[in-house]
Amino acid sequence: MFALLLAVLSRRPELVGVAAPALLLLAAGLPRQARPARVNVAVRPGATRLFEGEPGWVDVGLAAPEGAPAELAGFDARWAFQPGKGIEPTSATAASAATARFEFTVPRWGKRQAGLAELQLHDRWRLTEGRAVVPLPLLDV
Repeated sequence: MFALLLAVLSRRPELVGVAAPALLLLAAGLPRQARPARVNVAVRPGATRLFEGEPGWVDVGLAAPEGAPAELAGFDARWAFQPGKGIEPTSATAASAATARFEFTVPRWGKRQAGLAELQLHDRWRLTEGRAVVPLPLLDV
């Protein structure tokens, strides 16, 4: 749209060629998908009490709110695990799926926050995107 406006204002018709692909996409009317008004995130720790060096995990999942099961059908989710202080990840720290499991160990005793799980949700064309940060549970080691 900016190139079309620039072509009109500068009176240079060759700039319309730059705007043509964008105008074709607008004219074709890409299927617009409504952004979900609400998203439910489930956090399930394997255990909240661990021994030093014992493997632990946290499952995170994405679900549509009740009454709107198809609302998340065309969206892709990407999870990222940001471990807390004293938490050592033993699995991948990112996953592209509706559910993910992040595994870790805690080498020292004490109470520690497991970390954060970051969710990025976007549609197929990446025209609509949302982001959420979910705190993970407190661990007693």
